[in-house]
Amino acid sequence: MISMYSGTIGSGKSYHALEDIIAWLDKGKYVIANFALTFSEGQIRRGYAERFMYMDDRYLMGVSGIRQLLDISRANGWDEAEEEGLCLVVIDEATNYYPREDGTKPEQRMWRTFFTQSRKLGYDFILILQDDQSINKTIVKCIEYDVKHRKANNIWPFKLLNLFKITIFVHVTYWRQQRTRLKSSSTIFVKRLAGMYQSKKMFADFDGQLDKFLQTLTDDSDNIPLAYFGNCAPSPDEAVYAGGARQGGSRGVAASGDGADVV
Repeated sequence: MISMYSGTIGSGKSYHALEDIIAWLDKGKYVIANFALTFSEGQIRRGYAERFMYMDDRYLMGVSGIRQLLDISRANGWDEAEEEGLCLVVIDEATNYYPREDGTKPEQRMWRTFFTQSRKLGYDFILILQDDQSINKTIVKCIEYDVKHRKANNIWPFKLLNLFKITIFVHVTYWRQQRTRLKSSSTIFVKRLAGMYQSKKMFADFDGQLDKFLQTLTDDSDNIPLAYFGNCAPSPDEAVYAGGARQGGSRGVAASGDGADVV
């Protein structure tokens, strides 16, 4: 089963996925996600942490992710168990995995093929994104259920809940193939549950990826214009050529690879 958890930022879609993760672990099943969680001592004793795998985007994204999931299924015997729903895979910010403009790329077609066979490998998927327009049609066609989310506190009279610091999320499940509404439900935000997210680790990983990306730009640093206030104003030569002298000037701090210079 492949479900899409859609909704705007703050609509509770990631929180809903977290509830599902706990429900799966509570049943003794396995979960793979591209974000880390912190488990309580009681959850650790019940084996939650042992059956949860945090897989970084660098491993789960692209063709390498398909290989990882295939190997995990075979190593655990799920591919021969002839049983569905043994492991839940949760991909947050799925837009980064299946960009709208990449629909014709070979790796996207391989993901489509993998999704069509994922049940036989024991997997269920939750893709978290804002809407189906943010990913390519090759992957959209594989989605069976669209679970739309909304923060009830944004709707009158539920806005009154803000006075009591209570947050409620509502979600409605649709069967995509027939565009049929199947069910609706709601959940109350619990700070203790949301605290399981290892947000510091997520930002630390992002910092590392950002630094690596910036390093790839160092070879072209000479071609990068200095950043300072007024860098779109014409130079003195350009101003004279245009028929007018440059009036005054602007001083600022230029950002460069060697540090800040006054210009």
